[in-house]
Amino acid sequence: MKVLINESQFVSILSESESHTGELCSHYGVNTIFCKRVASFIKNNRGNARKQSKDFFKDVLQNSGKFRTIDLNPQNEEYKKRVLELEKFRNILVANNSCSNIVDMLDDELKNLPNKGLKMNVGENDEYDILNRLDTHYTALAYLLTRMILDSLDEVGLKEQNLSTLDDKKIVELITYVLKPENVEEVATNMKRLLDNNEHFRNDLLGTIKYSKERGTKVENTIFDSLRKKYGSENVHIFTDNYGFVDNFGVDGVVVFDGMAHPVQISTTPKTPEPKIFKYTSQSCKPIGYFKGKDTETITYYRL
Repeated sequence: MKVLINESQFVSILSESESHTGELCSHYGVNTIFCKRVASFIKNNRGNARKQSKDFFKDVLQNSGKFRTIDLNPQNEEYKKRVLELEKFRNILVANNSCSNIVDMLDDELKNLPNKGLKMNVGENDEYDILNRLDTHYTALAYLLTRMILDSLDEVGLKEQNLSTLDDKKIVELITYVLKPENVEEVATNMKRLLDNNEHFRNDLLGTIKYSKERGTKVENTIFDSLRKKYGSENVHIFTDNYGFVDNFGVDGVVVFDGMAHPVQISTTPKTPEPKIFKYTSQSCKPIGYFKGKDTETITYYRL
């Protein structure tokens, strides 16, 4: 089954519109709305779409043998650096008698990490690769899935159907259909070829992910600067390294005030109904979620 956009199809799309870095779905013309619906399904895990996508593209990027990876194990310096951050996070909580529930989880994580078989995508010089962020970029995933779905329909004679009016159940079925494990090898082969040889594809896919990362970093820096001014630099701790182990807990940093260490989560879009970090809330744990919108300088925060 042909499951990823080929060279001629990509050139055809680009000849009809400008490159849309940051708005990948607009490449698809009449299926722009469909692509955005797929992104929404992934974001909200409708029909298990987020987990399926994450697992599938983990296999594509880390287990297919087509992309460069390193093993994150106790012998690796990148692993050691990330473990030190995890231990620092734990020690801050312990020193402030805060979030014993998270401390217990961190103890388990530190014990189990060496046996997890973790990998990280890297470049030619073993530097961090922005592709590691693909599994959390819902628009980029939807862009790839939409092409896979259109190509699979093309194979059975349903060329470039307008899918925007499909019901939710059918969209779930199509997502599940193209994310079958047997398609990993072909998707990996085609995706690697396109990233190596097609400048438009590479710039749009990676450029969009980089744009989101840069926007997120800018918001994080603004909020952490504000927290430093309010609580003092010595009370603000940042954990936003690429592919960091602390990030697995949804934590971007910690701010200490009123005798308690508060885990912090920062976002560029409002979290509804509330930031996931609030699941840690207890008598000794009061996480805070900060949000800074694109078109406003106002920083709002939520707290339970």
